Amino acid sequence: MTGISSRSLRHYEKKGLITVSHLDNNYREFVDSIIEAINTIKLYLNLGLTTDQIKDILHCLEIKNTTKKMSIVKNCCKYMKPS
Repeated sequence: MTGISSRSLRHYEKKGLITVSHLDNNYREFVDSIIEAINTIKLYLNLGLTTDQIKDILHCLEIKNTTKKMSIVKNCCKYMKPS
């Protein structure tokens, strides 16, 4: 589905990058938005960002205050690897 190991998924959950609902049998239920988030996390990791920086970016998407949002994005951009 995403090419991510269950160990990585647990790590993403523990770090607060994703919130996955669990079925009665304790299996994870992946809705489209979670799959999209996992693919976004993979992209950011490949760009050289840490999980803490990624968490800030993902959180940024939920922030209504544009000034605060831009501050977070600018802070994260300085850590990206040049291509």
